Amino acid sequence: MSLDDDILKGTSNVAEECTDTLEQEQHCITVSQTLRLHNESVNVRGVIVGISEPIKMISARTFICNTCDIKLETETYDRPRFVDSQKKLKCPTCNSNVAITVAYDYVNVVKVKLQDDGSDVQLEQLTCLLFGDDTLNIHPGEMVEVKGYVEVQPHKDVLQAILYAQRIAS
Repeated sequence: MSLDDDILKGTSNVAEECTDTLEQEQHCITVSQTLRLHNESVNVRGVIVGISEPIKMISARTFICNTCDIKLETETYDRPRFVDSQKKLKCPTCNSNVAITVAYDYVNVVKVKLQDDGSDVQLEQLTCLLFGDDTLNIHPGEMVEVKGYVEVQPHKDVLQAILYAQRIAS
């Protein structure tokens, strides 16, 4: 039996114990199982073992022509970003591409680390990004269920799974 089989066998009860606190579209899975997924929606159950200070992420951007004082384009992101890619635009009114500025909309974010509960579990931790009101009243040691989307992202020269939370419940 492989390590992955042991992990899956030992976590079958977690899915059965997952409460109806989050509207269940699928069973809760463990942190260990979530870390092995790539770009998909999940419900995960784990214990909060670390919490960051509130930070900001970019939720939308608007391009503005300073010459004409008009909005050229607004783009809202499905998932907020830490950095924004540069995009070159030319104003259709005055043909300027020099006087274009970008205005950003931000969302409050807290990074939490989730870990499986129990004495016989792996010590793996999943980074989970909480947004808006979900950043309030969270505490280390709290067992939570998070519905969200696992996305693979670069982090310190490696790729890792990050959970973008849509909802969190105790």
